[in-house]
Amino acid sequence: MCARLTVVITVALSAILVGVGTAGACSCAFFSAKQQMKRADGAFTGRLLSVRPAEGTTEAAFRYRVGRAFKGRGRLRRGKVVTVWSQNSDAVCGLPQDTGDLYGLFVSREEGRWTGGLCGVVSPTKMRHVADRHADPSNASAPSGGACPA
Repeated sequence: MCARLTVVITVALSAILVGVGTAGACSCAFFSAKQQMKRADGAFTGRLLSVRPAEGTTEAAFRYRVGRAFKGRGRLRRGKVVTVWSQNSDAVCGLPQDTGDLYGLFVSREEGRWTGGLCGVVSPTKMRHVADRHADPSNASAPSGGACPA
């Protein structure tokens, strides 16, 4: 009985250690998109135009052209190019770096600039779905209904 228990504990600990060793450094707190919408200072769909690493730091400036703004105190408008600061690697929760792709982003306003990370990225369809159910009447640039091209 004692030998079996030792084997079970050893197998369980090995599985945990292997999982820790192979898991990425990015671990997102599991907030639903609805919760993220409530917590975020801004929410929009946007096409990634460029990524510019900041010299001497681990950050990068991610430039997006806003497709639809769902939340953002008037700072996010359709067609506007905005910069979102994030870590320069998705291994540490930085934003995806596939230029030309369309993303749904929940962002925060910190020290006068937009910030975001991998945990705040959703598909444009998901963003539209959540935004339609969490309408922000103070944001005039968020039309209701309609499709968002992928």
